[in-house]
Amino acid sequence: MKDLQAISEQTGISVPILKDALDVPPGPCTAATAKEAQKEYYEAPQGSEAGKVAFFKWIELCTTIGEAREAYYEAPENSDAQGAALFRWDNLAMEQVKAAATPKKAQEVYDRTLNGSDGQSATLSRWIELCTTPEEAREAYGKTSAGSDARKAAIQKIYDLFPEEEKAPA
Repeated sequence: MKDLQAISEQTGISVPILKDALDVPPGPCTAATAKEAQKEYYEAPQGSEAGKVAFFKWIELCTTIGEAREAYYEAPENSDAQGAALFRWDNLAMEQVKAAATPKKAQEVYDRTLNGSDGQSATLSRWIELCTTPEEAREAYGKTSAGSDARKAAIQKIYDLFPEEEKAPA
């Protein structure tokens, strides 16, 4: 086999495009960072096996919510790749919200999740849990859906945090 890297350097045609045109199997993605895998994905022919391998490596290497969110929006709509990117995004959000020590930090993570995702639900629950004032719990309540467990939890938190002397009789 000829040196595809040398051909790429002389012609300006990326190695993944050469491999795809010559029916050379892509092999594993050797990227060490999400940015490197993303670059390999962008350089691969659209719809190619090399692109698919690079994309899933990109997801695997994501270490921030922002990286995973970018992969999610780059994936084909309703594809396995998009599902995998959302799973990674949710997991990163859940890791970050577990480390949150204040409602504000939990809210910041919540604000970076996908609307309606499992990650959003988990971060909202943690946000409510961390509230220490009725006002904080009321702010979280504003993000809940009617009839949801999160709404019930927020209302319970508001009730629990409300000063005794101000509670109205039932």
